[in-house]
Amino acid sequence: MEYPAEELASLYQSRWQIETTFNEMKTTLKGADRVLRSKTPELVKQEFWGLLLAHHIVRKVILETALVHEQEPDYLSFKNSLSIIRRKLPHSGAFPPNQFQDWWSKMIEQVASGLITSCRGRSNPRCVKRRTKQHLPRQRNEALNQCYNWKIEIVK
Repeated sequence: MEYPAEELASLYQSRWQIETTFNEMKTTLKGADRVLRSKTPELVKQEFWGLLLAHHIVRKVILETALVHEQEPDYLSFKNSLSIIRRKLPHSGAFPPNQFQDWWSKMIEQVASGLITSCRGRSNPRCVKRRTKQHLPRQRNEALNQCYNWKIEIVK
């Protein structure tokens, strides 16, 4: 009674938005196989703030794209946007400042092409996952690749 089910469900979705953001920073932005390079606590903090700043910049570009194209920001891919920004940045210093608006609008158009289905409310069915070992057996059982949607029915 104290905590309504709708409110808990909403909080649960918000929690997964935070987890998705952490994943964007740790895996997509930094790289899954890379660790923070700094050796002192001060430099680790500096590197972490740099990651936060880079994430904010990518999200800002996504927001600007969504506003220009009247879309929800959730429908634009973070990974695609980061890839476009990484490709476009080396060329950003190669033109006079009066051409910035043209460069910016081209980047926004490219980011807008990376439409995905919304991450909100996404669910993944439970399934038996394939083994991740390097050497798989030669004959694979097809049951390993099947997903199951279980339905529980309570009978009185």
